[in-house]
Amino acid sequence: MKLDVTKLPLGEALIAFVLAAVVVTFILAFTLPSGAGIEGEAEGDDTVAEETPADGGPTGGDIVVSMGDNFFELDGQREPDIAVPLGEQITIDLTNDGSAVHNLHIAGADNEYGDAFCETGGDEPCSDPNLFAGGDTGDITFSFDEPGTFVFRCDFHPTQMTGTITVE
Repeated sequence: MKLDVTKLPLGEALIAFVLAAVVVTFILAFTLPSGAGIEGEAEGDDTVAEETPADGGPTGGDIVVSMGDNFFELDGQREPDIAVPLGEQITIDLTNDGSAVHNLHIAGADNEYGDAFCETGGDEPCSDPNLFAGGDTGDITFSFDEPGTFVFRCDFHPTQMTGTITVE
């Protein structure tokens, strides 16, 4: 005689519980609004910078960076180097074209990340919102007072999603 665990009252309850947990997790993962449970200030700055093509020169227009699954992309260039002028306030428009959660976090003046996860309006420039679900859009506004090359990353994929900002 074979024992079928699913025919026992405890087996049926266990299977029902596991299925319900999977369904609830799936629903929450794809229906929570962007930034749910995340606090931060919105920066209402409409400043727009010139776009930087793959060769590093300005083209006149917005800087638009796409966030794919595990990469940043600007004009077809992954791990982009974005050239910006010294002292000017810059806004980069961001779109999460992937399905994973992303953000954009610029390192501090020492090219180190003081915070493991950035906050909009915090000490280090952070995207607004600081959590982009698939399909979300937002921006990041910043300026630099010193020339140099500064790194940025996605806090959720810190070794895979990176880029640099060259301030001249």
